[in-house]
Amino acid sequence: MDELKLTPEDFLILEKYGVTSRPYPFDLERKQKVERAMFDAGIRSVTELAKRLKMNYTSLSEIINGTRLSRKAETRIAAFLKRPAAELFPVRTPLELARMNKKQIESNGGRVA
Repeated sequence: MDELKLTPEDFLILEKYGVTSRPYPFDLERKQKVERAMFDAGIRSVTELAKRLKMNYTSLSEIINGTRLSRKAETRIAAFLKRPAAELFPVRTPLELARMNKKQIESNGGRVA
């Protein structure tokens, strides 16, 4: 197994922007993958998907955007869309989450969303 090598910059990013609880940073890649799977399944909106899954719209939207994590719900969504959960909802490392959080905070002018 390859050993993970962190740079000094990585350590600083983890220290300053590390995420350990909700809200998690917005995950554009995850959102785009789910939207593509929805399109392929003929589902045109998150509202429609929420109705079909009998899920709360807000919770579903947060799960799709990555700001809320729920492996149970992610598995259910992926099964409904006939895609592997790992394809639609990739597991992010702490460093990936910290980098996404850093990018989000910087794009908000230094404010936490």
